Formats: sequence, C-alpha cells, structure tokens
Amino acid sequence: MFALISVPGDQYTVRISLKCDPAIAANLREQHECVQPGYHLNKKHWNTVIADGSLTWLI
Repeated sequence: MFALISVPGDQYTVRISLKCDPAIAANLREQHECVQPGYHLNKKHWNTVIADGSLTWLI
C-alpha cells in the first residue's frame, strides 16, 4: 500500500495519505502547511496532504 484517500464526514476537504522516503517527507512538511504527518499512520514514512487548493501542479 502506498496511498490512502479519505473524506472526513464533517468536512468537504479530501485528505490523501502518501508513503514517502523519511527525509523527503520531513522536507515536504517544512515547505507546505497542508502536508502533515500521516494521520493514524507511521509518521516517519507517511504524509497526509490536505487537498485544500494551496498546492499547485508542477510540470
């Protein structure tokens, strides 16, 4: 398993949990407020991204 998606019942914001290299995971959390430690997951290897529109696509 490398990704989980959830929509909390009381909110309309989608949360996506992604497995990640620990060094990259910590760096992403520092750079983006919407990237948080994995919700109910191993926080060393998982990040939860709140899809609130604050991240942009990088191509």
